[in-house]
Amino acid sequence: MMDHEDLKVLKLFELFSDIEFQKNSWFGFNHSASSPDELCNNIDDINLITWVNKNESIHPLLCEYIKIFIKNVEELPDTQEPFSAFSSKEWISLRLKASIILEFMRRIFK
Repeated sequence: MMDHEDLKVLKLFELFSDIEFQKNSWFGFNHSASSPDELCNNIDDINLITWVNKNESIHPLLCEYIKIFIKNVEELPDTQEPFSAFSSKEWISLRLKASIILEFMRRIFK
C-alpha cells in the first residue's frame, strides 16, 4: 500500500523516466514548461533522502538503487541546457535507471 510520500517518490521517477514529458516540457511543446534543473530540484523538494532513510530497512535494494540514482544526478553539470541534457549519455542513463526504479516500486507497492 502506498502512502502520500510513496506516491510523490513514484511520481518523481515517472517524470525522470518519461522521455515525452521531458521533450515536451523542456522544449516548450506544451503548457507545463520545465527544465532539467527543475526536475533535479524535485529530489530535494520531496525530501527523497528522508524517504530513502525511512524505507531502507524495509526495501534495501530499492533504496540502494535510489542512492545511486541521486549520486548520478548530483554529478550532472550545474547548468544544463535542455537539448544538451536531453540527448546526453548521462540523461539517457538517468531515464533508464528511473525506469528500473519505477518498475521496482510498482511491484513492491502493489
